[in-house]
Amino acid sequence: MVSGPSAAVTPPPHRPPTPPPTTDAGGAAVDLVVTTGGVSAGASDVVRAVLDADDARLTDVDVAAVALRPGRPQALARWREVPWVALPGNPVSAFVSFALFVRPAIATLAGREPARPVRRVAAEAWPSPPGRTHVVPVRTLRSGAVERAAAPGSGTDSAGGHATSALLGADALALVPADVEKVEAGDELDVLPLDLPFGPGA
Repeated sequence: MVSGPSAAVTPPPHRPPTPPPTTDAGGAAVDLVVTTGGVSAGASDVVRAVLDADDARLTDVDVAAVALRPGRPQALARWREVPWVALPGNPVSAFVSFALFVRPAIATLAGREPARPVRRVAAEAWPSPPGRTHVVPVRTLRSGAVERAAAPGSGTDSAGGHATSALLGADALALVPADVEKVEAGDELDVLPLDLPFGPGA
């Protein structure tokens, strides 16, 4: 805030982090809480502050660095006995984490079988940083093989990375194992289709 003729800058008043609600706008109980962002260990990560709080309403807290790229910071907890999934804030990380962790949870809560990865052949080669499972947005060709997705009209040079625009051209996520440094054309990969939002029967 700025005040007085000398334009002194004062910090805004401190407001404690707000825990997630357990009812919707109509007052009905919710089955699952999902948040994005604020789950790392920085000073501005308010979700992490809630997860670290000494609060009897908060149980089964598990904050983890998942061996996943993108999408490393994740957390699970229960708030007033309602399952809570805390996803990272980067848009692609949040998308990937939702597809891998939240969609199966929603399917299970709905009594449906979660969508499973299928085996597909890579139509092209691409580098893959080792050390963590690399999740790559891909699109399926008529042949059934997959190639890295690119934003419509952007060409292949911007394909397959962590750009949000690449998701526009994706219909699946390829799961590249952590020990693979390069995907070769013809390699078989586990691929999670994105056209089944919550599993068969949804």
